[in-house]
Amino acid sequence: MLINVPNADDLDEMALRLYFDAWERNITLQFEFAEFFEIHDAKLDGEHEYKGEWAEYVALAQSELGVICATIQQSAELRLKSIICCISPFLLLLNGAVPFKSSHNNNIDFSEQRTLDAVDLPNAVLTLTDFDLPRSYVEQYGAMRRLRNQITHLGSHKGGLTPYQLFKILGQQYVSLWPDGRWLFRRVKFDGNSARRFFHDERYSSVESNVMAELPYTIDVLDNSTFKKMFGVAKGKLKGFCPSCMNARASKWDAQGHATAHQTGSNTAKCAMCEREFTLQTLKKGCSECGSKTCIEDTDSYDALCFSCGHS
Repeated sequence: MLINVPNADDLDEMALRLYFDAWERNITLQFEFAEFFEIHDAKLDGEHEYKGEWAEYVALAQSELGVICATIQQSAELRLKSIICCISPFLLLLNGAVPFKSSHNNNIDFSEQRTLDAVDLPNAVLTLTDFDLPRSYVEQYGAMRRLRNQITHLGSHKGGLTPYQLFKILGQQYVSLWPDGRWLFRRVKFDGNSARRFFHDERYSSVESNVMAELPYTIDVLDNSTFKKMFGVAKGKLKGFCPSCMNARASKWDAQGHATAHQTGSNTAKCAMCEREFTLQTLKKGCSECGSKTCIEDTDSYDALCFSCGHS
């Protein structure tokens, strides 16, 4: 019998883990330079006093950027396979011939069979499924596949890559392959370095705090349209503090956290990170920190905080 038949959900999870691993490594390059030189991330590819240092830094990072590219492409291939598997995993065998056995005693391992080539995956999705894969992304996929081949087969790539170029690619890839959004929720769930969760104690470290720390950079590097498709809300509306996510942050070092919620109605809100929905309350006395009278309450823990600044 045929064993180790792939599952669409498993392929999708691995695709997301690779995607966010690439995202985290790429944004760490930005973050570490910006922190060292105390320069706002949005200015790094523009005119600033450390432009020469930035160019030198990016030049030294070419090998790492190449590896990130390869990870991005591997994520895309697994996601396309996942989409095909939603119809049937056996469609992945269209390019190969499964050897038939005359005995029931010999199993055939799916993972050892020839499956659809990477170059054929986009057209296979367009032909075999109803998934609306943008043509613009098919072109990007082809360019990334060729770049990945240079890196994996030659150990190098032509031309200079920059973190900003990769952010643009990562943005288009996400909105094309995961058009339902939910980026921030998945960023936490499929953390690129999920093994570190073992050490998180929500006092000195937590996934939520790590993602909140990179959020200002994430907001800067994505254009408004891409951000709204990925997060499901416009940049300007992501300005509310979620009690659940604030409670999960590393309280010993992350004093401020970051806004992850947005209003969905006159007295309702939803967090883009944990996807919980909340009821907003109006207080008679304003917040001691910012003066806002809008309060948000976590009904599970009964902790309330200011929706505008996160003060409890």
